[in-house]
Amino acid sequence: MKDGVLSLLSHSVSALDRRRQLLVLTLHRVGAGAKIAPACLEDHLRYLAAHYEVLTPSQWLAMDEARRPRRTAMVTIDDAHADIHETIFPIAQRFGVPITIAVPTDFFFRGQWLWFDRVTWALEHARPGTIVQLDSPAAATPIRITIGDAASHAELSRYLKRQSVAERGEAVERLVSELGVRVPAVPPDEYRALTLDEMRALLATECVELCAHTATHPILTRVADDVLRTELSEPKRELEQFVGREIVSFCYPNGETGDFDARTRTAVADAGYTLAFTSVQGLNRNGRTDPLAVRRIHAHPRLAVFKKMASGLGELQHAV
Repeated sequence: MKDGVLSLLSHSVSALDRRRQLLVLTLHRVGAGAKIAPACLEDHLRYLAAHYEVLTPSQWLAMDEARRPRRTAMVTIDDAHADIHETIFPIAQRFGVPITIAVPTDFFFRGQWLWFDRVTWALEHARPGTIVQLDSPAAATPIRITIGDAASHAELSRYLKRQSVAERGEAVERLVSELGVRVPAVPPDEYRALTLDEMRALLATECVELCAHTATHPILTRVADDVLRTELSEPKRELEQFVGREIVSFCYPNGETGDFDARTRTAVADAGYTLAFTSVQGLNRNGRTDPLAVRRIHAHPRLAVFKKMASGLGELQHAV
């Protein structure tokens, strides 16, 4: 469908829908080599600023249901990479849009690699055409990865996400070893986290709020109860000490269906969070969404596709 027609249909659906709604935009990396370019982000934030009141989680939670705007949006950025300071925040500030940063604390405070960044770096620096085969007790058949083949790289990502934390760690070490690459001990500039000073500068604007995103970014349904409690409680404690205020929200790593469940929801509530973000695509309407399983709309290189999902047209298409 042509983007012009798609945008027109999306505006029509949005205009007809009078229900109170919360739209949460998901961002990751923005800029060189990323799926979302700065100009694309500008289009997204311009649209949100024109059609929604954009709030932070704590601002939204401070309002009772009747006082919340009919159309509210939040902007969430997962993982706390340095491009937030360099690229994302300056654009958000231009449009007067507050942002919420989901922070994995081992990455932010201790400079440890995010496991998926480490894999990506290894794939980028391996010899093109190299073939690696990984076996796992959790997989019916071995997985075969060809360096430079995007489809096999995507399958590797899906495969690693299905493993337990221990199995995934072993698989990543085997992969790095068989690729014959030497991964730096700490993430290089293109993969680094925000520095503490950069984050302090963002927080000083009072247009930035932090959200907990575990310590090590595991998929929570695949960790034991004691690990689950630590991954929820320690980031909250560390981030609250850093910012000097309560951290009210949490973001599930990966966050797709199956990455959170009744057990993790209870643990998130017990850890003291009031709002929790998933990566399940969709709007949140009329207070019917579980506040500990909030859906989000993903940024898209085509603004018309983002508008389709933001308007609810995408949900209508799926239902039909």
